[in-house]
Amino acid sequence: PKGVMIEHASLANIIRYMEDEYALGASDSYLLKTTCCFDVSITEIFGWFFNGGSITLLPPRAEADPDVILDTIEKHQVTHINFVPSMFSVFVEKLRAGGLEKLRSLKYIFLAGEALPRELVSQFDDLQTGILLENIYGPTEGTIYSCGYSTRDLGSKKRVPIGKPLSNISLYILDKNRSIQPVG
Repeated sequence: PKGVMIEHASLANIIRYMEDEYALGASDSYLLKTTCCFDVSITEIFGWFFNGGSITLLPPRAEADPDVILDTIEKHQVTHINFVPSMFSVFVEKLRAGGLEKLRSLKYIFLAGEALPRELVSQFDDLQTGILLENIYGPTEGTIYSCGYSTRDLGSKKRVPIGKPLSNISLYILDKNRSIQPVG
């Protein structure tokens, strides 16, 4: 995606991290709904691979249709799905109008690509689905994801953090002069 050259080792690291954190076993399925021009598609394409899960393909041009997404989740017992927060907002609105019963198989929703509004997390939490909502951040140049934050730890925070570095990844905070800042 974007013509960014990455090494196989960093890709394998992210796929292994996702498997370790969000296990996808033989009875699980990852929904491929992201265009291959977006780096997150790589986790959808390969995220099921290590432990014999499966990949479910969304029908062409259905990635913006919450009804088709819900029907696909239910029909194929999808357990893992990615959204950008703006599309997740449309999905949550659809869920608020009905259709929660179609999510019985879903275990994880990964949000990436945009800032995750606190209000959107609250709206989803109000639905009481039990599905884990994970904010995962990273530029393509960092091989898809660099850090993550589980919204189950959000508590009374006013903003959704981008989280801590993932396994085998280091993050550095720089000031306006590009000098590394100390912890805190």
